[in-house]
Formats: sequence, C-alpha cells, structure tokens
Amino acid sequence: MSGFQMVTILGRLGKDPVLRYTQNGTAVVELSIATTKKFTNKQTGQKDEKTEWHRCKAFGKTAETLINYTQKGSQIHVTGELETSKYQDKQTGQDRYSTEIIINNLTLVSSPNNAGQGQQPNASHQQGGFNGQNQGNQPPQQPQNGFNGQNQGNQPPPQQGGFNGQQQANAPQQQNNGFNNGGFNQQGGFG
Repeated sequence: MSGFQMVTILGRLGKDPVLRYTQNGTAVVELSIATTKKFTNKQTGQKDEKTEWHRCKAFGKTAETLINYTQKGSQIHVTGELETSKYQDKQTGQDRYSTEIIINNLTLVSSPNNAGQGQQPNASHQQGGFNGQNQGNQPPQQPQNGFNGQNQGNQPPPQQGGFNGQQQANAPQQQNNGFNNGGFNQQGGFG
C-alpha cells in the first residue's frame, strides 16, 4: 500500500536564504522557517508563545526564486514533503537523524518591510514567476523576468507565478490542493 504525505507551514524566515549549487549545477537553498503558536498558559493564565523552527530545502527555480524575492523576516507559506536523513555525529560516532521539508510549493505572504499589514496566503499557481496583488479593475500587467507586479483588476491573475501576493476583489481564485500536476515541478516552473 502506498501513502502520501504533505506538510504545510506558514512562518517567517530566520535568516537570508543562501544559494549554492550541486556538482551537476542544480540550485539549492537551505533555510529555517519559524512558526509561532500563541496560547494562554492554563496554570498561570498568562499569554505565552512557543516558536518551532523548521529546516527546509528548495531546489532548482524554486531555490533561485527564494533568493530573488525573500529575505530574513519574510513571511512565506510552504507546502512540501518531509525527508529524514541519517548521518554520523563526528564527535560521538553515533547515528543521528535530521528531518527537513523539501519545498515543492510556496507563496510569499509578506516581506519584512510590510510585516503586520494583514496579508493572507493565496493559492499558488501552476507555473513559475512571482505574482503581485490583484485588487481592482485593470488588466494584468505583462510579466518581466518572472515578476508580475500589482494588478488592480477584476481579472484572475495569470496562470503563472509561484509566489503570490494578496488577491482581493471579485477575481476567482484557482484552487490549489497540492495535486496540481506535481506543483511547479511538472509545469516547467519552480522545480
């Protein structure tokens, strides 16, 4: 019996992503995303919070896009698969395990400069690039270098873009349930 796993998190980058390349030339970015849960401590009645750090890795165009459009403090919504690696501790010689999220779909929610402005994550589209905001009655702008700026129209955003900004007004949203032909990988976009 085969199974399926998918992990989704919404958090902030703990540091600027760093791009490197494998021996065969594939772009790779490793990053840490912080998620914070706020709650009321039942024993003390005081507000409290707990932050979890998630190690993530992106490959190919997804990695290059992360470098171009995110930085420390950027809030992103990530969907991916868990991958556990085994390695040997150099000091003790014991086997250790590390679990990472391999990113296959992501959405830019906000940058550090506009943190706290209440943007919500959007369903990601099936082909590469970066979508801005869709808020009114203008037709979509032509993408330049994979970036589609602010669209003020009642038009749906173009079927391009892995990073999406906020979408408002009457534009229909494309549903993204993680089964859109393998996310970006099979659409020639981010993967």
